[in-house]
Amino acid sequence: MAGPAREFGDQRAHARRLIRDRRRREEVLGADIFGEPAWDLLLELYVAHAEDRPVSTLSACMAVSVSLTTGLHWLTNLEEHQLIERLHVGGDERLTLLLLTDSAFDRMTALLREMA
Repeated sequence: MAGPAREFGDQRAHARRLIRDRRRREEVLGADIFGEPAWDLLLELYVAHAEDRPVSTLSACMAVSVSLTTGLHWLTNLEEHQLIERLHVGGDERLTLLLLTDSAFDRMTALLREMA
């Protein structure tokens, strides 16, 4: 594992378990009764950050099983709370990568440590 992936391995693994458990819960009980897109997006972006992996808006929405419209709403909310940043690739507004802010990453790491 390289730099951040090694340093935050336990928290990354915990975040992955949370994501997996949430998907399983939806399979067993139905996705339509649960809804925490902001938390799901933060978990997905946390894992991506720890793995130094870029995440597009579309792939983030697909990973957390929300429509693009719903995802954009929650991403705007997360951005307003300075938890994520959007990076437009090559000046193209259509291709946007999502990044956790350094502060959000640190706060998520601390929270995941407490939860583990």
